[in-house]
Amino acid sequence: MSKKEKIQEVIENASEIFNYTSSVNTALELLNEESTFFDETVNELNNIFEKFNDSLLELEELDIENVLDRIEKLSSLQKRFGSIQEALDYKEEKQKELDSYENISFEKAALEKNIEKLSQSVKEEALKISSYRKEYSQILEGRINHYLSYLYLSNAKIKLKEKKLDKSGIDEVVFELNGVNLETISSGEFNRLRLALLTSISEFDIIGNGILFLDEIDANLSGKESSAIAKVLSKLSENYQIFAISHQPQLTSTADLHFLVDKKNGLSTVKKLDEKSRVDEIARMISGENITEDAYTFAKNLLNEKKV
Repeated sequence: MSKKEKIQEVIENASEIFNYTSSVNTALELLNEESTFFDETVNELNNIFEKFNDSLLELEELDIENVLDRIEKLSSLQKRFGSIQEALDYKEEKQKELDSYENISFEKAALEKNIEKLSQSVKEEALKISSYRKEYSQILEGRINHYLSYLYLSNAKIKLKEKKLDKSGIDEVVFELNGVNLETISSGEFNRLRLALLTSISEFDIIGNGILFLDEIDANLSGKESSAIAKVLSKLSENYQIFAISHQPQLTSTADLHFLVDKKNGLSTVKKLDEKSRVDEIARMISGENITEDAYTFAKNLLNEKKV
């Protein structure tokens, strides 16, 4: 395109040769020379000139500025994507992505309809679960109060309050003891309530090899209350292996095995007690380091009650 005018000029000047074709043929004829080679050459040359003239006519319809701008854009695409083919592949990929976006309204409507359907189904299931909860919470409440009666507590209430649906359902479970929430009860009451709840749940769950570690659950309780906790723990031990730390003889005597934990010079030791040592340690809990005959007898009686 940049040499268009120059090409036109040289073709026009060179075309003068065709004015001498007849003279050349006449000369070759007079010289008794074959003129076929000359005619073929002239025809070939004429075809070449006509081909370029046709190309120049096509260029007449083009805007040079637009062509240069297009070349610049193609060059930019080639630099960005590596080749024109890679640019075309990228365009096709983005076209498919655009087509998917054009269908998004339809897909959104379908998804919204599906969400509405699923939400309704979930709500129905949540209502069924809530109904079961209301029914069985009363049974659980009765069992908890049954064990609380051994622990010198009563009037535990399980209330279900409706809440916004989430992964746990539409019910918020609220525990009350004697008409107050659990935040206001004493630590002793809380421990006994927790023990009653755990024991009640163990009646409904199939629990195998459950383990509980209880650290002075009977602390700050009277001997009577400690004995009550011991009875509940005996029931709970049907489903749990229980490790209990206690300084009360009532709870201690309920255990099947006893270990004495001692600390001397910063070193802690654990010793399994035999039958006589069990009696000695429980008696020491009762009367202190100077074990009395009454304390020893009482300790033996506590252990014998366990055997019975």
